[in-house]
Amino acid sequence: MKLPKITFALTILLILYQTGFGQEFKEDEDWINGYQPFLSHQLKNYTKDDVIKAKEKLNLIKQSKIATEWEGSYTLPADLSDTKLFWNSATGFVNYYIYTCAIELRALNYGKVINNTDSVILITEKPQPPFFLTGKTGQIKLIKVKWGDLHFLVEEDELEVFCELAAGFYGSAKMETIETNGESYVTQTSIWDSFWIKSDEISKKKAFSLPVLPKAYEKFIKQPIETKIDSIDKYEKDEPDEESAMARYSRRYVNIGAGKNLGIKTGMQFYVPDLGERIRIVEVKDKSAVGVLERMIDSETSEEGCVNFSSVDIPCKLPKAGMKIKTIPDDLLEDN
Repeated sequence: MKLPKITFALTILLILYQTGFGQEFKEDEDWINGYQPFLSHQLKNYTKDDVIKAKEKLNLIKQSKIATEWEGSYTLPADLSDTKLFWNSATGFVNYYIYTCAIELRALNYGKVINNTDSVILITEKPQPPFFLTGKTGQIKLIKVKWGDLHFLVEEDELEVFCELAAGFYGSAKMETIETNGESYVTQTSIWDSFWIKSDEISKKKAFSLPVLPKAYEKFIKQPIETKIDSIDKYEKDEPDEESAMARYSRRYVNIGAGKNLGIKTGMQFYVPDLGERIRIVEVKDKSAVGVLERMIDSETSEEGCVNFSSVDIPCKLPKAGMKIKTIPDDLLEDN
Protein backbone atom coordinates (compact mmCIF):
# COMPACT_ATOMS: atom_id res chain seq x y z
CA MET A 1 0.00 0.00 0.00
CA LYS A 2 1.37 3.41 -0.97
CA LEU A 3 1.55 6.18 1.60
CA PRO A 4 -0.29 9.42 0.77
CA LYS A 5 2.10 12.09 -0.50
CA ILE A 6 1.55 14.29 2.55
CA THR A 7 2.33 11.38 4.92
CA PHE A 8 5.48 10.51 2.97
CA ALA A 9 6.65 14.13 3.06
CA LEU A 10 6.07 14.39 6.81
CA THR A 11 8.02 11.16 7.35
CA ILE A 12 11.02 12.52 5.42
CA LEU A 13 10.91 15.80 7.39
CA LEU A 14 10.81 13.86 10.66
CA ILE A 15 13.89 11.83 9.69
CA LEU A 16 15.77 14.98 8.67
CA TYR A 17 14.78 16.64 11.92
CA GLN A 18 16.04 13.70 13.99
CA THR A 19 19.34 13.38 12.13
CA GLY A 20 20.12 17.00 11.51
CA PHE A 21 17.78 19.94 11.80
CA GLY A 22 16.60 19.04 15.27
CA GLN A 23 20.06 18.74 16.75
CA GLU A 24 21.56 21.33 19.04
CA PHE A 25 24.85 21.73 20.86
CA LYS A 26 25.01 19.97 24.22
CA GLU A 27 28.19 20.24 26.27
CA ASP A 28 27.91 16.83 27.95
CA GLU A 29 26.40 14.82 25.10
CA ASP A 30 28.26 11.63 24.18
CA TRP A 31 28.21 12.15 20.40
CA ILE A 32 31.74 10.71 20.28
CA ASN A 33 31.35 7.27 21.81
CA GLY A 34 32.99 6.50 25.13
CA TYR A 35 33.53 9.87 26.85
CA GLN A 36 30.13 10.91 28.20
CA PRO A 37 29.71 12.80 30.45
CA PHE A 38 33.37 13.79 30.69
CA LEU A 39 34.05 15.17 27.20
CA SER A 40 34.55 18.93 27.24
CA HIS A 41 34.73 21.19 24.20
CA GLN A 42 37.54 23.67 23.61
CA LEU A 43 35.68 26.14 21.41
CA LYS A 44 38.78 27.81 19.95
CA ASN A 45 39.48 25.84 16.77
CA TYR A 46 35.80 25.16 16.05
CA THR A 47 32.33 26.44 16.96
CA LYS A 48 29.17 24.97 18.47
CA ASP A 49 27.71 24.91 14.97
CA ASP A 50 30.73 22.87 13.79
CA VAL A 51 29.99 20.30 16.50
CA ILE A 52 26.37 20.01 15.32
CA LYS A 53 27.38 19.59 11.67
CA ALA A 54 30.13 17.11 12.50
CA LYS A 55 27.71 15.07 14.60
CA GLU A 56 25.21 14.95 11.74
CA LYS A 57 27.85 13.80 9.28
CA LEU A 58 29.34 11.24 11.69
CA ASN A 59 25.90 9.68 12.19
CA LEU A 60 25.43 9.44 8.42
CA ILE A 61 28.87 7.90 7.94
CA LYS A 62 28.19 5.24 10.56
CA GLN A 63 24.84 4.42 8.91
CA SER A 64 26.36 4.17 5.41
CA LYS A 65 27.49 0.90 3.88
CA ILE A 66 31.22 0.29 3.41
CA ALA A 67 31.78 0.22 -0.35
CA THR A 68 35.55 -0.43 -0.45
CA GLU A 69 38.24 -1.92 1.80
CA TRP A 70 39.67 1.57 2.36
CA GLU A 71 36.59 3.23 3.85
CA GLY A 72 35.99 3.28 7.60
CA SER A 73 37.69 4.53 10.76
CA TYR A 74 41.37 5.49 10.97
CA THR A 75 43.60 6.39 13.93
CA LEU A 76 46.79 8.32 14.60
CA PRO A 77 48.31 6.09 17.34
CA ALA A 78 49.82 8.74 19.63
CA ASP A 79 50.08 8.97 23.42
CA LEU A 80 47.57 11.11 25.36
CA SER A 81 45.33 11.52 22.35
CA ASP A 82 42.37 9.99 20.59
CA THR A 83 42.68 11.18 17.00
CA LYS A 84 40.26 9.67 14.51
CA LEU A 85 39.28 9.99 10.87
CA PHE A 86 35.94 8.53 9.72
CA TRP A 87 35.19 8.59 6.01
CA ASN A 88 32.82 7.20 3.45
CA SER A 89 32.87 7.85 -0.31
CA ALA A 90 29.22 8.86 -0.49
CA THR A 91 28.83 10.69 2.81
CA GLY A 92 32.12 12.48 3.51
CA PHE A 93 34.51 12.59 6.47
CA VAL A 94 34.81 13.65 10.11
CA ASN A 95 38.16 14.15 11.82
CA TYR A 96 38.63 14.94 15.52
CA TYR A 97 41.41 15.16 18.09
CA ILE A 98 40.71 14.56 21.79
CA TYR A 99 43.38 15.30 24.39
CA THR A 100 42.74 12.30 26.64
CA CYS A 101 44.54 13.64 29.70
CA ALA A 102 41.81 16.25 30.09
CA ILE A 103 39.23 14.47 27.86
CA GLU A 104 38.95 17.63 25.80
CA LEU A 105 37.94 17.95 22.16
CA ARG A 106 40.68 20.22 20.78
CA ALA A 107 40.30 19.90 17.01
CA LEU A 108 37.38 19.10 14.73
CA ASN A 109 36.97 18.93 10.96
CA TYR A 110 34.38 17.60 8.51
CA GLY A 111 33.64 17.72 4.82
CA LYS A 112 33.46 15.95 1.46
CA VAL A 113 35.55 13.07 0.09
CA ILE A 114 36.94 12.31 -3.35
CA ASN A 115 37.84 8.62 -3.37
CA ASN A 116 40.37 7.94 -6.14
CA THR A 117 42.02 4.62 -6.99
CA ASP A 118 45.31 5.61 -5.34
CA SER A 119 44.31 8.39 -2.97
CA VAL A 120 41.66 9.99 -0.79
CA ILE A 121 41.11 13.75 -0.99
CA LEU A 122 39.43 15.38 2.00
CA ILE A 123 37.74 18.69 1.22
CA THR A 124 36.69 20.66 4.27
CA GLU A 125 33.21 22.17 4.72
CA LYS A 126 34.28 23.92 7.89
CA PRO A 127 33.88 27.68 7.33
CA GLN A 128 36.82 28.88 9.47
CA PRO A 129 40.46 27.65 9.66
CA PRO A 130 42.41 25.81 10.89
CA PHE A 131 40.97 22.95 8.87
CA PHE A 132 43.53 20.23 9.62
CA LEU A 133 46.03 19.44 12.37
CA THR A 134 48.71 19.74 9.69
CA GLY A 135 47.99 23.45 9.40
CA LYS A 136 46.82 22.99 5.82
CA THR A 137 43.66 24.62 4.60
CA GLY A 138 41.01 23.72 2.06
CA GLN A 139 41.87 20.12 1.26
CA ILE A 140 44.38 17.40 1.97
CA LYS A 141 45.50 14.45 -0.18
CA LEU A 142 46.21 11.07 1.46
CA ILE A 143 47.89 8.24 -0.46
CA LYS A 144 46.62 4.67 -0.01
CA VAL A 145 49.41 2.38 1.25
CA LYS A 146 48.98 -1.33 1.99
CA TRP A 147 51.61 -2.86 4.30
CA GLY A 148 51.04 -6.51 5.04
CA ASP A 149 47.54 -6.76 6.49
CA LEU A 150 47.41 -3.06 7.33
CA HIS A 151 45.83 -0.11 5.50
CA PHE A 152 47.53 3.29 5.86
CA LEU A 153 46.65 6.75 4.56
CA VAL A 154 49.81 8.84 4.16
CA GLU A 155 50.35 12.41 3.04
CA GLU A 156 52.39 12.71 -0.15
CA ASP A 157 55.28 14.56 1.48
CA GLU A 158 55.49 11.91 4.23
CA LEU A 159 55.78 8.88 1.94
CA GLU A 160 59.58 8.75 1.93
CA VAL A 161 59.78 8.83 5.73
CA PHE A 162 57.06 6.17 5.92
CA CYS A 163 59.04 3.88 3.62
CA GLU A 164 62.25 4.46 5.59
CA LEU A 165 60.44 3.43 8.76
CA ALA A 166 58.95 0.39 7.03
CA ALA A 167 62.48 -0.66 6.01
CA GLY A 168 63.54 -0.32 9.64
CA PHE A 169 65.98 2.55 9.21
CA TYR A 170 64.98 4.12 12.54
CA GLY A 171 63.31 1.25 14.39
CA SER A 172 60.00 2.72 15.47
CA ALA A 173 61.37 6.21 16.05
CA LYS A 174 64.01 8.74 15.13
CA MET A 175 66.71 9.95 17.49
CA GLU A 176 66.55 13.58 18.53
CA THR A 177 68.91 15.71 20.63
CA ILE A 178 67.10 17.55 23.45
CA GLU A 179 68.61 20.39 25.47
CA THR A 180 67.37 20.96 29.04
CA ASN A 181 68.88 23.31 31.62
CA GLY A 182 72.11 23.63 29.69
CA GLU A 183 72.49 19.87 29.25
CA SER A 184 71.81 17.84 26.11
CA TYR A 185 70.79 14.23 25.67
CA VAL A 186 69.60 11.98 22.88
CA THR A 187 66.09 10.55 22.96
CA GLN A 188 63.77 8.69 20.61
CA THR A 189 60.95 10.63 18.94
CA SER A 190 58.11 8.49 17.61
CA ILE A 191 56.96 9.33 14.10
CA TRP A 192 54.58 6.44 13.43
CA ASP A 193 51.87 8.71 14.82
CA SER A 194 52.08 10.82 11.66
CA PHE A 195 50.26 8.20 9.58
CA TRP A 196 46.60 7.19 9.58
CA ILE A 197 46.12 3.45 10.20
CA LYS A 198 42.78 1.66 9.97
CA SER A 199 41.49 1.47 13.55
CA ASP A 200 40.31 -2.14 13.65
CA GLU A 201 43.68 -3.41 12.33
CA ILE A 202 46.03 -1.99 14.97
CA SER A 203 45.89 -4.96 17.34
CA LYS A 204 44.44 -7.70 15.13
CA LYS A 205 46.62 -7.59 12.01
CA LYS A 206 50.30 -7.21 11.23
CA ALA A 207 52.76 -5.50 8.93
CA PHE A 208 55.21 -7.67 7.02
CA SER A 209 57.45 -7.51 3.97
CA LEU A 210 57.53 -4.09 2.28
CA PRO A 211 54.65 -1.64 1.83
CA VAL A 212 52.73 -1.59 -1.46
CA LEU A 213 52.49 1.90 -2.94
CA PRO A 214 50.64 3.14 -6.02
CA LYS A 215 52.85 2.88 -9.11
CA ALA A 216 53.51 6.64 -9.25
CA TYR A 217 55.06 6.50 -5.77
CA GLU A 218 57.04 3.25 -5.94
CA LYS A 219 60.27 5.28 -6.15
CA PHE A 220 59.97 5.87 -2.40
CA ILE A 221 60.13 2.17 -1.45
CA LYS A 222 63.27 1.36 0.57
CA GLN A 223 64.93 -2.02 1.03
CA PRO A 224 66.21 -3.04 4.51
CA ILE A 225 69.99 -2.70 4.86
CA GLU A 226 72.16 -5.60 6.04
CA THR A 227 75.88 -5.40 6.82
CA LYS A 228 78.22 -6.28 9.71
CA ILE A 229 80.44 -4.90 12.44
CA ASP A 230 84.03 -4.61 11.17
CA SER A 231 85.76 -3.74 14.43
CA ILE A 232 85.25 -2.43 17.95
CA ASP A 233 86.30 1.15 18.67
CA LYS A 234 86.46 3.25 21.84
CA TYR A 235 84.44 2.88 25.05
CA GLU A 236 83.00 5.75 27.12
CA LYS A 237 81.14 5.89 30.40
CA ASP A 238 79.39 8.83 32.08
CA GLU A 239 80.91 9.74 35.41
CA PRO A 240 78.70 10.06 38.52
CA ASP A 241 77.38 13.59 39.05
CA GLU A 242 75.45 14.30 42.24
CA GLU A 243 74.33 17.70 40.93
CA SER A 244 72.72 16.29 37.77
CA ALA A 245 69.50 14.29 37.60
CA MET A 246 70.27 13.10 34.07
CA ALA A 247 70.55 9.33 33.51
CA ARG A 248 74.05 7.92 33.01
CA TYR A 249 75.05 5.83 30.00
CA SER A 250 77.93 3.80 28.64
CA ARG A 251 78.81 3.98 24.96
CA ARG A 252 80.62 1.39 22.87
CA TYR A 253 81.56 2.57 19.40
CA VAL A 254 81.77 0.10 16.52
CA ASN A 255 82.97 0.42 12.93
CA ILE A 256 80.51 -0.69 10.24
CA GLY A 257 81.52 -2.25 6.93
CA ALA A 258 79.31 0.01 4.81
CA GLY A 259 78.44 3.69 4.48
CA LYS A 260 76.93 6.03 1.91
CA ASN A 261 77.41 3.29 -0.69
CA LEU A 262 74.51 1.38 0.92
CA GLY A 263 72.45 4.45 1.77
CA ILE A 264 73.41 4.57 5.45
CA LYS A 265 72.66 7.91 7.13
CA THR A 266 73.41 9.46 10.51
CA GLY A 267 70.63 8.60 12.99
CA MET A 268 69.78 5.22 11.48
CA GLN A 269 69.40 2.27 13.84
CA PHE A 270 70.68 -1.24 13.18
CA TYR A 271 69.44 -4.28 15.05
CA VAL A 272 72.14 -6.73 16.20
CA PRO A 273 70.51 -10.20 16.41
CA ASP A 274 73.37 -11.66 18.51
CA LEU A 275 72.83 -8.95 21.14
CA GLY A 276 69.09 -8.34 20.86
CA GLU A 277 69.97 -4.63 20.93
CA ARG A 278 70.30 -1.71 18.53
CA ILE A 279 73.22 0.48 17.56
CA ARG A 280 72.74 4.05 16.33
CA ILE A 281 74.79 5.48 13.47
CA VAL A 282 76.68 8.64 14.49
CA GLU A 283 79.15 9.08 11.60
CA VAL A 284 79.01 8.07 7.94
CA LYS A 285 81.73 7.94 5.27
CA ASP A 286 81.62 6.66 1.69
CA LYS A 287 82.17 2.96 2.48
CA SER A 288 82.17 2.85 6.28
CA ALA A 289 80.26 4.18 9.26
CA VAL A 290 80.49 4.44 13.04
CA GLY A 291 77.72 3.21 15.30
CA VAL A 292 77.25 3.40 19.04
CA LEU A 293 75.74 0.88 21.46
CA GLU A 294 74.33 2.77 24.45
CA ARG A 295 73.43 1.17 27.76
CA MET A 296 71.98 2.80 30.84
CA ILE A 297 74.04 2.64 34.04
CA ASP A 298 72.29 1.75 37.28
CA SER A 299 72.56 4.72 39.65
CA GLU A 300 73.10 2.50 42.70
CA THR A 301 75.24 -0.39 41.42
CA SER A 302 76.94 1.48 38.52
CA GLU A 303 76.38 -1.63 36.41
CA GLU A 304 75.23 -1.58 32.79
CA GLY A 305 71.77 -2.72 31.78
CA CYS A 306 70.94 -3.78 28.23
CA VAL A 307 67.54 -3.21 26.62
CA ASN A 308 66.57 -6.39 24.79
CA PHE A 309 64.48 -5.61 21.69
CA SER A 310 64.17 -9.27 20.74
CA SER A 311 61.29 -11.60 21.54
CA VAL A 312 63.98 -14.05 22.70
CA ASP A 313 65.58 -13.36 26.08
CA ILE A 314 69.20 -12.73 25.10
CA PRO A 315 71.57 -12.07 28.03
CA CYS A 316 73.73 -8.94 27.96
CA LYS A 317 76.99 -9.43 26.11
CA LEU A 318 79.55 -7.35 24.27
CA PRO A 319 79.56 -6.53 20.56
CA LYS A 320 82.19 -8.30 18.47
CA ALA A 321 83.67 -7.94 15.01
CA GLY A 322 81.79 -10.02 12.44
CA MET A 323 78.37 -9.69 14.07
CA LYS A 324 75.64 -9.16 11.48
CA ILE A 325 73.44 -6.07 11.74
CA LYS A 326 70.26 -5.08 9.88
CA THR A 327 67.55 -2.46 9.79
CA ILE A 328 64.21 -3.73 11.02
CA PRO A 329 61.08 -2.06 12.52
CA ASP A 330 60.32 -2.89 16.16
CA ASP A 331 56.95 -4.39 15.27
CA LEU A 332 58.59 -6.95 12.99
CA LEU A 333 61.24 -8.32 15.35
CA GLU A 334 59.17 -11.38 16.24
CA ASP A 335 59.03 -12.45 12.59
CA ASN A 336 62.73 -12.20 11.93
